[in-house]
Amino acid sequence: MYVLLYNHTRDLQDAPLCQWEFEVTTQEQLQSIKALELEEIYIDTERGAEIDSSFLTKAPKPLVNISEKPLNTEAHYVTAPLLNDLTKAATARQEAMQLLTGIMEDVRMDRPVDLKKVDPVIAKLAGSISKDKDAMLGVTRIRKVDQYTVGHSVNVSILLMIYTMSLAVDAEEIRAVGIGGLLQDIGKAMIPDQILNKPAKLNIEERMIMQEHVQHSQRILANTPGISKISQHVIAEHHERRDGSGYPNQIDNSKISLHGQMAGIVDVYDALTAERPYEQSISPHKALNQLMARGHHFNQDLVHKFIHCVGIYPVGSLVALSNGCFGVVVKQSKHGLLLPVVRIIFDSIKRQYVTSEDYDLSNQTGKTTLEIIGAIEPGKWRIQPEDFLDSAQL
Repeated sequence: MYVLLYNHTRDLQDAPLCQWEFEVTTQEQLQSIKALELEEIYIDTERGAEIDSSFLTKAPKPLVNISEKPLNTEAHYVTAPLLNDLTKAATARQEAMQLLTGIMEDVRMDRPVDLKKVDPVIAKLAGSISKDKDAMLGVTRIRKVDQYTVGHSVNVSILLMIYTMSLAVDAEEIRAVGIGGLLQDIGKAMIPDQILNKPAKLNIEERMIMQEHVQHSQRILANTPGISKISQHVIAEHHERRDGSGYPNQIDNSKISLHGQMAGIVDVYDALTAERPYEQSISPHKALNQLMARGHHFNQDLVHKFIHCVGIYPVGSLVALSNGCFGVVVKQSKHGLLLPVVRIIFDSIKRQYVTSEDYDLSNQTGKTTLEIIGAIEPGKWRIQPEDFLDSAQL
């Protein structure tokens, strides 16, 4: 059988970010699982056989069907304001996509970048973030593979502004990181299409050519009037790593600016959660796990601050709930990283979709109490969480 084990400790660095999944092939492994005295385990029957749970001293608490434990309607989250903010956020993001597409074309035609066109778009994104950051996080989950380069840069701009706002800085710094994130990859306009859009991993020579996009971006923006030092740091350093293994200059942690380090974290997070021509995406939760595992690449204090900013289960995450259903996180909560608003969409017991409804885990007043058991990799269940975000229909 193939099992998934979740550590439920409520400390940020331990459980819901700490999980194991592996194939059980021996009796010794079963006894080791028994010794852990877990309250819950999951058996992935699509990847292996089921097993009688009688080998446990105390059988796992069964998952109950949503129809057997109806939700408390008093605890439901009102969705109308969220939909309105998502609409505005999606519009702001689409305008940024169109602007950046035009800038990339200007770069190919050797025309200068005009920051006067960039400023109002960044201001609109920042305004949407200030109104409802979760709506903006939601629209970053709506992607198209053939728009990866532009979509990724817009998402980095949004995420970097959200991250910077969480540190209580001034408006000019937020503007600067937003511009830096938006323009960080404009040098890719100089990379041959057969390399930029190759539907497979790049070879060593191709990778070296791709990495030159950073120098191209720096050269293009070097003489751009109004470009700030912070924007330049984001553009120049978002691929540098604290152990000196990054590019283009292999500088280490002591020489990478704060904004360069933050940009590196955001850049990798968005890349990991995006469907790319040569690689499948992973869930936001798993991407955070990977950032935490890369202590040699990223300052872990900054990674933890990013997690506090976007949530342990970021907007767009598919999560398993204690009633046997799956839900998509649609909004974070001020009451705790483990208490977001989830949109319940799927009954894992019956293996069928249910009428979606929103449930605020921080506002449970009835007898039914739900909690998140852990994150689910959507691909294993052929579920696309972004289809259940309101903005997916825009």
